[in-house]
Amino acid sequence: TAFADQTYLLQAIELNLVKYLIKPILEESLNEALSESFNKISNREKSVVRLSKLHYFDSFNKTLFYESTLIKLSPLEMEFLTLLIAQKDRILSYKEIENYIWEGEHMSEDAIKTLVKNLRKKISKDCIQNHSKLGYKINLYHG
Repeated sequence: TAFADQTYLLQAIELNLVKYLIKPILEESLNEALSESFNKISNREKSVVRLSKLHYFDSFNKTLFYESTLIKLSPLEMEFLTLLIAQKDRILSYKEIENYIWEGEHMSEDAIKTLVKNLRKKISKDCIQNHSKLGYKINLYHG
């Protein structure tokens, strides 16, 4: 870009850019930006996880799909699913869920049960496991 002022730079941050190059572009800077872009794209594939044979979640873009159809998630469902996937190898305690999703505000048992029930309607029923008195864990598909 030819723009180097702070307003454009701040707007560019929101676009999740890899690099912000200012004209005239040096070949070394361009090569570095292309290399970083390639690495980011390569790592993006790791952000897609299978929840069932036909459901997958892209944690990079925070989108849920059934085959190729986008499934709308509420903000709480998205945050909860993102948290479960990020911590896929362990059981998340109710307190951890409360602190992450409700940001320290009190979470009722009914609130988390409703959240899980609604999310299970959108993905495989067996995907989210309840571990009595402990919390929840995600069961990813390994077909």
